[in-house]
Amino acid sequence: MHLLLIYLIAVLFLMVRLELESLKEGLNERSREWATYSVAQHILSKAMERYERERQPDVITEAQSFFSNITGGKYERLYSPLGSSDIFVEDGAGKRKDIIELSRGTAEQLYLALRFGFIKELGKHSESLPIVFDDILVNFDPVRSRNAISSINELSLSNQVLYFTCHPGTVDMFRDVVPDVRVVELSKL
Repeated sequence: MHLLLIYLIAVLFLMVRLELESLKEGLNERSREWATYSVAQHILSKAMERYERERQPDVITEAQSFFSNITGGKYERLYSPLGSSDIFVEDGAGKRKDIIELSRGTAEQLYLALRFGFIKELGKHSESLPIVFDDILVNFDPVRSRNAISSINELSLSNQVLYFTCHPGTVDMFRDVVPDVRVVELSKL
């Protein structure tokens, strides 16, 4: 009877050991699959980042230059993630911000830069159209106003630009930034 019991325990031990080895092999197999998928996910993520960095729509690429200029280089990059209509900005340190994380003034500057980018891109594919602005700098600080005037001047190289303002300080800034600007006072017409 003892021998039968010892035999059954040995058989049971072997069965448990075989099951354990089978589970270990399955675990090793799953680990290899996980490692493969993990590496594949990393490679795809890097490829998407590179694509998003290098293959942005032309409007975004044009706007990026304007936005960097208006913000004095604080934000160097604009991008829209693949398959999304969202737009993010990135500062010189690589910190990413969503539009809602920007101050009101900076968000307005981003929207203005996007319009400028659209104007530049449209001008590449069709007749350049005149651009009319009406006191778009009222919520900008003086430094960013000057930078925006510089960007407006850049647009004036390819488009006719009309800028309306009732603020003498804005006129003075235009004269400082763009010495050959033509100012017409409507009250004197």
